[in-house]
Amino acid sequence: MTGKKKRSRKPSDGSVFKRGRKWAYAFPGPPHPLTGVRDRITKSGYETEDEAWDGMAEARAALVTETYVKPSRATINDFFEEYFPYARLTVEPTTAANYETLARTCVMPIVGRRLMQDFVPSMVAALYEHLLTEGRQKRNTNGEMYELWKAACAANREIRPREIADKVGVTYAAARRAVRRYEVGRIPKPHVPGLSPKTVKSVHIMLSGEFVHRLGGIAGGTAVAVGVSLAQGGFRVSQVATFVDSVSSGVRGRRGRHRRKATDEDRRAQGTFTS
Repeated sequence: MTGKKKRSRKPSDGSVFKRGRKWAYAFPGPPHPLTGVRDRITKSGYETEDEAWDGMAEARAALVTETYVKPSRATINDFFEEYFPYARLTVEPTTAANYETLARTCVMPIVGRRLMQDFVPSMVAALYEHLLTEGRQKRNTNGEMYELWKAACAANREIRPREIADKVGVTYAAARRAVRRYEVGRIPKPHVPGLSPKTVKSVHIMLSGEFVHRLGGIAGGTAVAVGVSLAQGGFRVSQVATFVDSVSSGVRGRRGRHRRKATDEDRRAQGTFTS
């Protein structure tokens, strides 16, 4: 007997159908915890009918384990903008403020336009490595003032604090205090583009903490994609600590070489370097 083998034990409350040239599935989701309304869960884009049935089976299994994330066009920025007002009402004010600062400076400018569906552990690992190597956003005015002062010393030219303040955009008092520090040998550390491992670990705690799951009642399944990807995806705080330490060890080595080189240049500028 020939012919296509029929799939057995098809769910009675779900269906697979053709949508254009692709296949799709649809089935009623679980009742909402507050309203009891059962949203219809659908997804299309499958090449064959069997693939659609398999996709529906995977979605049902994910619902059982609470790892299902409903397809959505919501972005990571959308998620955080919905979360910030909620956090101000549900967590300590300092915690809410810290979370918002970390999100707006370390996450949203980098991956904020990406879809929540894309926020998986591999992206998170890439985000953490980027923060460790290139994540610094704040301007280093102290370093800028020092570079101006050091260049003037190397050229045997006197530079007044007022000139430094005008070029860097700081107050005259700040420039005077900076020049006094440089004259007695208190020079700033070389500017590095990466954030400290401690800050990156704080970002991870924010992303993988309970706060993500608390938003489920506001934005639905899509809003907990971060928690699904991190907390249930196996990306724990202990693991990110190991990852951050391994990446930052190489960063610290590079910073150390830059620091020694900068120190030698500083001594040359001050006329006190000896090889």
